[in-house]
Amino acid sequence: MKKQEFILAVLSTKSDHKYSPVQVQKLFFLIDRLLAPKLDQVFFNFQPYHYGPFDSTLYKELEDLFFNDFLKIYRTSYNGYRIYTLTDKGIQKGSECLKELKKDIQSDIADLNNFVTSLSFTELLSVIYKEYPDMKANSIFNC
Repeated sequence: MKKQEFILAVLSTKSDHKYSPVQVQKLFFLIDRLLAPKLDQVFFNFQPYHYGPFDSTLYKELEDLFFNDFLKIYRTSYNGYRIYTLTDKGIQKGSECLKELKKDIQSDIADLNNFVTSLSFTELLSVIYKEYPDMKANSIFNC
């Protein structure tokens, strides 16, 4: 499966399809770390950064999806952070791509998605830093 198809498949597993930057980065980090053996591939190259694991190519892929009308990117009025959400076209394509994955992988992705998006910013970083202390190396956020 191509990287953008995989991204759409993953993002389509959440009912409201909305993600903050930290959620999307940590979700794909956990998928790469925990599901790579089942997927037979790693999609990104995460490195320790200001808020834990980070790969700038993920943002590039999201921007490409935006320009192809699969994704909308909003800025919050509160702090100007981006919110990523699938368009109807993105939901449809993501659902199709998700069906190409084995049922157990679909379930694992949905579980990780629910886990990541259920936590606050601080909770999510705390969990990541506890489980993957190497990803805290360049952090500017102490939790």
